[in-house]
Amino acid sequence: MTPRRILHLMSGSIACAKATGLTSAWVKAGHEVRVATTASVRQFVGHATLEGFCGHPVLSDAFNPGQVMDHINWARWADVVVAAPATSNLINRLAAGLADDAPTALWQAAWGRGCPMIVVPAMNARMWAYPATRDSVARLASWGAHVLPTADGDLACGETGNGRMLEVDDLLRRIGELMEATRDGTTAGLRVLVTGGGTREPIDSVRFIGNASTGRTAATLAEVLADAGHRVTWLGAASAVRPERVAKSESFVTYADLAASLRGLLAEQAYDAIVHAAAVSDFSVGGIDAGDGPGRTGGKLHSTAGVRLDLTPNP
Repeated sequence: MTPRRILHLMSGSIACAKATGLTSAWVKAGHEVRVATTASVRQFVGHATLEGFCGHPVLSDAFNPGQVMDHINWARWADVVVAAPATSNLINRLAAGLADDAPTALWQAAWGRGCPMIVVPAMNARMWAYPATRDSVARLASWGAHVLPTADGDLACGETGNGRMLEVDDLLRRIGELMEATRDGTTAGLRVLVTGGGTREPIDSVRFIGNASTGRTAATLAEVLADAGHRVTWLGAASAVRPERVAKSESFVTYADLAASLRGLLAEQAYDAIVHAAAVSDFSVGGIDAGDGPGRTGGKLHSTAGVRLDLTPNP
């Protein structure tokens, strides 16, 4: 792999001990690494250890004498920025636009320079599932950050669940693929549009004809593509399983909704690839004949009415 300048941001987590393996492995592979930490990292791993691994002083206070401009200089220096471990606190602060310590200031200063921005979450399962954290992950992904998945298993708190930081070997592979996809400051990843889930064509206000597709296969494709460094737009059924790590999401219900959204998205930008995995209804409801029955009440057909549906083929 081409040697890179890696800016490693760390926030306070028991996973800091595991994350030092990243710094060590990168340096052994010929990369140059600089480390910046939140104040709480000292509770888990010492600066002497980190400096010993990377060979550079650690930046933990953006206002230290002689280091006041390092958040700008280091951001200009970096080929890739990796926040590992990224706690719920750090993820939510990055998404909120805060820049009140070394890692958050460096993140903002590096933004938009063409280098991959990678987030490696690590936290308790309930913190990973917390609504604010989920919203922040989606926001960062929509801005172009690569938010890697978490692992399911035993957590440091004694619980079992999702939120565990991926193992070092897995992270080295995933981050390496993202680094290799970026050359000369230009991301080589493709812009991909993925559709998924089944359309629903209304019969009345509560009934519909539709497809039982869950959209799970399409959502998995979208996440695999996003993890590989591509910018993925998800256009999924409102009832479908939703991918987490995509740049943009839109939803549809009917065939007409899907067609209109496709026209809008294709008019906004050019895509390198479109994966049509949506289960689109062959028919929409053209007309309803309730015969001599009681008809509708408030948009709902009476359950005792005999109904004939006129189905119209969709284009």
